[in-house]
Amino acid sequence: MKPSCLVHIVDDEEPIRSSLSLLIECWGCRVRVYESGADLLAADLPGASDFVIVDVRMPGMGGLAAMDALRARGCSAPVIIMTGHAEASLAEAALAKRASAYLEKPFSSDDLQRAMRAVTPCCSW
Repeated sequence: MKPSCLVHIVDDEEPIRSSLSLLIECWGCRVRVYESGADLLAADLPGASDFVIVDVRMPGMGGLAAMDALRARGCSAPVIIMTGHAEASLAEAALAKRASAYLEKPFSSDDLQRAMRAVTPCCSW
């Protein structure tokens, strides 16, 4: 990824935030982490060269609601929805709401990298 790429990671579980942050920083990206969808929305909105990875199920605002709120505010950054709950209806809802990808936990670093490469212009591996 180009160094200008900023990846926003939203997950209520600190170990997930930490491990994804470390992995993505190793790929040369800057990372910001958030504990909730509300925390993401309270920060600066992701820009055109940014990328969002958000968990679908979190206390308060879940990933789909956070993505809806980003879109309503005019944010067009690619969004990957991730979940530990393999439900076809969640995947369908995420993709219908214009998620860039849907990954089921646990996923490999290769799976994440492929999903990110497929949808964002900031990837340059």
